[in-house]
Amino acid sequence: MTIFPLLTDRQALMWSLKLKGLDNISIAKKLKISRQAVSKALSIAELKIVKSLLEVAKASKIEVRNIIPNKSILIGYSYEFNREAIITFSTSNGIYVWYRNHGNCKSCPLIKKCKEILIREANERGIILSNEEINLPPSKLAEIIFRKIGVIS
Repeated sequence: MTIFPLLTDRQALMWSLKLKGLDNISIAKKLKISRQAVSKALSIAELKIVKSLLEVAKASKIEVRNIIPNKSILIGYSYEFNREAIITFSTSNGIYVWYRNHGNCKSCPLIKKCKEILIREANERGIILSNEEINLPPSKLAEIIFRKIGVIS
């Protein structure tokens, strides 16, 4: 069973493979199903993900600036916190809202948890992190991961 019940187990598996960079044909070969079945499942999954990203943005009072469906990412702005927000979906973490923060993570009690979530996010997306990057505070690690994903500059 998936951590995030938005997708079926099969859709979640396909979406995870897609986030790692596999194309539909490669996913079909790996799962021994037709390319059409992969295409249909990923289209349905993408619609569910985009709808959920938009719902989370609305609930979090985040103005939507850009949606990148194939990366399951929404870029927005929170006037409440006066900062850019990135909402992500991955099958390993579900949906998370990340506020761009240049603050001091060392004093935060969630530092270890944030780091674990970010590392899972990177792993699911096939992003290689150096030991030096892994040892950075979560706010800096998030910047590196989102740069490598290609959603921030």
